[in-house]
Amino acid sequence: MCKKYNNIWLADLTYTQQTISSDTVPAAIAMIAEYACDKLNFYPNIKLFKFPERLISNLDKCTPDIFACSNYVWNYSLSSLFCKRIKERNANVITIMGGVNFPTVNAEMEEFVRKHHWIDFFIIKEGEESFLRLINYLNGESSSLLNTIFLDKKTDKVVFPENIERVLNLEDIPSPYLSGRLDEFLDGRLMPVIQTNRGCPFSCTFCTEGQNFWNKVKRKKPELVAKEIRYISEIMTNIVNDNVRSDLLIADSNFGMFKDDIEVCKIIANEQEKFGYPTYINVATGKNRKERVLEAAKLVNGAMKLAGSVQSLDEDVLKNIKRNNISGEQIIDLALDASKIGANTYSEVILALPGDSLEKHFDTLKQLVEASFNTISTYQLMILPGTELGLDSTKRKYNMVSKYRVQPRCFGIFDIFGESSAIAEIEEICVANNTLSYKDYLNCRKMNFIVNLFYNDGIFSELRKLLAILNISCWDWLYDIYNNSYSEIFDNLINNFLLETENELFDSRSELEEYVSRQEVVEKFISGDEANNILFRFKSISITSMFPVLCEVAQESINNIIYKNNIVYTESVFDLIRDIILYKKAQIQDIFSGKKHVECMLHYDVSYFCDSTVIKSVNELRSLKLTNPKIIRFKHTSKQVKLISTYIGLFGSDVKGVSRILGRVFLKQLFRNPVHTSEN
Repeated sequence: MCKKYNNIWLADLTYTQQTISSDTVPAAIAMIAEYACDKLNFYPNIKLFKFPERLISNLDKCTPDIFACSNYVWNYSLSSLFCKRIKERNANVITIMGGVNFPTVNAEMEEFVRKHHWIDFFIIKEGEESFLRLINYLNGESSSLLNTIFLDKKTDKVVFPENIERVLNLEDIPSPYLSGRLDEFLDGRLMPVIQTNRGCPFSCTFCTEGQNFWNKVKRKKPELVAKEIRYISEIMTNIVNDNVRSDLLIADSNFGMFKDDIEVCKIIANEQEKFGYPTYINVATGKNRKERVLEAAKLVNGAMKLAGSVQSLDEDVLKNIKRNNISGEQIIDLALDASKIGANTYSEVILALPGDSLEKHFDTLKQLVEASFNTISTYQLMILPGTELGLDSTKRKYNMVSKYRVQPRCFGIFDIFGESSAIAEIEEICVANNTLSYKDYLNCRKMNFIVNLFYNDGIFSELRKLLAILNISCWDWLYDIYNNSYSEIFDNLINNFLLETENELFDSRSELEEYVSRQEVVEKFISGDEANNILFRFKSISITSMFPVLCEVAQESINNIIYKNNIVYTESVFDLIRDIILYKKAQIQDIFSGKKHVECMLHYDVSYFCDSTVIKSVNELRSLKLTNPKIIRFKHTSKQVKLISTYIGLFGSDVKGVSRILGRVFLKQLFRNPVHTSEN
């Protein structure tokens, strides 16, 4: 049976002209498509699109009856541009937008709908049942819409949904993996995505899932999840390509916190044993139920990072963002217990939350450093539509000061129907409030950069170990680097980082929108001169071309803090530090250059120091001195060579590419290993 609105295109678009920005399989729109095909009384002709280039190529041949696109902060302008151009070409095409990047206040919703008059319908929250009903409505088979808002052209009134409803049962949504609908996207370039549950029991005011709508967690049966994982694993491990990625995204908000998650991890472990997939799992682990989360991590053989996402450890800040039902103590314990099973841990901190200050931000960082998380990820406070922090009343309450910037990698120039348009995605971030000045915000950014360079990824983990033996706080070492100057080159790096931090910010959205509409500006973005993740770009520069400078600062600062603490046997300690620095250079310098091996001469047994658990006092450090100095050779394993090659193949080896790699891998896994020694 053919219907008037039968030719349906669904798009979850990503930018591609610098690199693939949102590099995930479009599973969300595929579930919407699968649900529609299962429930409609006719079989529609549905196409899925991820890449703008393929969409443009198809549009050159014909336009669909319905064009529906996702609306996230990373593709809102891109989706809107395609809707506008398609509507201009063929006014009869029904254009639909759906996603979380949408206001919740009626007046703001109406303003959004009227502004985007080229979009016919907006679906709020979940899309499967809402999209199904909309197709039936358009084909004259139903007058009942769900979660849908639109402008009635006859009355010029915006029609709001009577209420917003959730999908009652995730089991009603057939798997788009098992039907083969997503096969074309399992090509080795995109990361597969599965979802075992929807919803979040927490009410964080900065998150779109903090609304009551999402409070109840709904789950898929583990049996269905198991089938999807096995299906993905078999396809991904049979792709003939040197640069096939081996990671998996689990799109749950609190994975590992529920009983069924343990069953999922057992399934993944089985696939790892059979196929070696996945080697890395991107996931936000549970914020409570530490023991279960640890069990989940242990099952998947270290492939899953454990998230201890505190955002802040200050009680007033946590109260302000409605996060005081999450145990900070459990999160800190998570890092300590995870080290016993060798799990990789990270914590997240958001700067400039309501009630935050320089002192509170530093104190949170200090507690996380002393808890020995492997990585502390520091974020700007992005003000998202559809969140409590996005409300004007909240901004006024805390005197929040907003600035605007271009989202990294989210920009491009598109020729649609012969008309060229330059666009970029814009995000609103908070840079000050009634407890945090703009000057303190910049000082916090400086400390965030120092933590990223000297603490994260285990780059100087041996120095951290030495400090612990000397009973010196690692935080005191980082704070010493923050306060003092040890290298003019490094000082210039810090100053340039802060300068670019300020230069990327615009006072108004309209001013930035006008700026990014210029083709020559976006061409500069694409070339990598602007609009990138500044923190990771400067870290990339530091790890590649400036690592010797980083080592110099690390050595001088740690020597200084040891002097301050009047450590005995200072000379032997300083000699050991010198050798540790040489060891780190051999492990890390030119790590992405393809250099096959590196050698260095050491006077101390640094390898033993790295692996030993018995050296616990200053006196024992002297036993590490070698009778004769040795030349140590370092090289990558074949597995590391393949992994580095895969990442370089996907992202490149220039500063932009390394920046993306650093955001996706635990760098310590790529360090060269000592494999040969000879006496000199």
